[in-house]
Amino acid sequence: MTWSWIGVDEAGYGARLGPMVVSASWWQIDSAEWNPKSLRDADFLQKIDGWSWQSQFAAKAVGAVEHSPPHLVADSKKVYQSGQGLNKLARIVTSLLHAIEQARTPSPPGTRTKRADLNELSDHGTDERPTDASELHAAWLSASEAYAGHARRVQPHDPDSWPYWLTASCREGSSPSWANDPADLSSEANAWASTTVRPSGLFSALVSEHEFNQGLIQHGNKAHLLSATSLLLANHVLQLCPAGQTVVIDFDRHGGRKRYLPLLVEHFAADWPQVLGETERESSYLWEAGDRRVFFRFTVDGEQRYPVAAASLASKYARELGMHCVNTFWQRLIPNLPASAGYPVDAARMLAEMQSAIQPLPVPLAELWRNA
Repeated sequence: MTWSWIGVDEAGYGARLGPMVVSASWWQIDSAEWNPKSLRDADFLQKIDGWSWQSQFAAKAVGAVEHSPPHLVADSKKVYQSGQGLNKLARIVTSLLHAIEQARTPSPPGTRTKRADLNELSDHGTDERPTDASELHAAWLSASEAYAGHARRVQPHDPDSWPYWLTASCREGSSPSWANDPADLSSEANAWASTTVRPSGLFSALVSEHEFNQGLIQHGNKAHLLSATSLLLANHVLQLCPAGQTVVIDFDRHGGRKRYLPLLVEHFAADWPQVLGETERESSYLWEAGDRRVFFRFTVDGEQRYPVAAASLASKYARELGMHCVNTFWQRLIPNLPASAGYPVDAARMLAEMQSAIQPLPVPLAELWRNA
C-alpha cells in the first residue's frame, strides 16, 4: 500500500521586513504491513505517529538497504540560529531537492539525463537546464537565483513584479563552504531515499511585502492570510498525488485557531469533511472524495512531525535568502547599515535608518514594509 504524507509550515509570519514563505514537503510511503482503508481513522493516525523517521530509514524489509537521514530534520529553530550562516540550511534543502529530482528521473550509473520539470526547482527564464548534480548545485549558489527558484515553484512571478530588492543583484553573497563538491551532494541525495519512504516534492509559496499587505485587505488579518496561503499550497500538492491514494496533510497550528472546517470547504472545495477532533492541541478532519481519503491535522508543535519539519527548513532557507537580498539592497544605499532579521523591533530600527534612502525611490512604503 502506498500513501502520501504532506507537511506544511511557514517562516517569516511575524516579520515586518522581507517575505513570508510557506512551504510543503511531499513524501510517498510504501507499507505492506497495513492498509489505511482497513483501519479505523484514529488507528490510522496513531499508527503513522508511531512511525519514527529513523526506524523507517533503518527498515529491514526483504531486500532493503539500511539508510540514515543525511541531516537533522527538525523545527528550523532547532537547526538554524541567526548569525551562523546558511551553510547547514543550504545543504539540507539542496540535497533534498536533488534527491527528489533523482527519484523523478532515474538513470543508469554514469549517465547524464535531461532533468524533467526543472522549472519547479530553479527556472531562471531561459532554456538552459542543468543536467547533473554539479550544474544543479551551481544553480543554487546565488542567493537571488535560489530565492527566485522558491518564488517561482508554485506562484510564477513576472520578474517586473518581483519585490524591489529581488531585482537587485545579491550575487556577491558568500557561497556555502561545500560549494565545489558535487559528489558530496549526490551522496547525500542518495541517503534521503529508502525502501519505504520516498521524497516526492518540495514546494514554496512566497508572499512579498506588497502581496502581504494586499492579502491583509483581502483576508482581513494576517492569520487568515497565513491559513489561505497554506491551504492553497497544500491543495496544489494534493493534486499531484496519485488518484486513489490515502493522503495525510499535517500543518503546524495557525495561531490560536481551533476550527478549520470552513477553510477546508473554501480552499479544497471539500464536501464538508468529518470532524475527527478539535482539542486544545490538535484539530483533525477526514475528507472522503470518491476513492480518496484525505486527513488534515493542525497541531501545536506540528514541526515534530517529519514532513512539517522539512517544510519548516525549506521555508526558513527561502526566508533567509530573501532577507539576504533585502539587507544587500539597503547596505548598498546606506554604508555601514547593520543587517536585520526583519522582525518587529529590529525592523523598526532598520526602517528608521532607511528613511533618507527611501525618499528618492519611486517605491511606496507598502512595497517595503508590512502593515501587520
